[in-house]
Amino acid sequence: MFGKRLKELRHSNNMTQIDLAESLNLSPSTIGMYEQSRREPDMETLLHISQLFNVSVDYLTGRSNIMRPTEAMDILEEKDGLYFHFAQQAKQLELSEDDVNFILDIYKKYKK
Repeated sequence: MFGKRLKELRHSNNMTQIDLAESLNLSPSTIGMYEQSRREPDMETLLHISQLFNVSVDYLTGRSNIMRPTEAMDILEEKDGLYFHFAQQAKQLELSEDDVNFILDIYKKYKK
């Protein structure tokens, strides 16, 4: 999943493999191997990639479909009728049950 997500993020940011490699101080062949799932980055590189694209490490690694957890909070607080609106957004974003529970846990924690 990491390779696929990296390639999608790179394309959506109009970057070539060379551009990304230069941003991360890596070789273009390393980027190519990441995207082909022939190699995985170390934790430091993974963190740099998440910061560069402003996404969570969980999103990069395929553990979540939520790119930015703070955006999930915006979904929750956008309107009255919280759960109805959230349910509509969750369906539209094709969130998994784990993602929905994660968002609700964040909401309950910070709503206080």
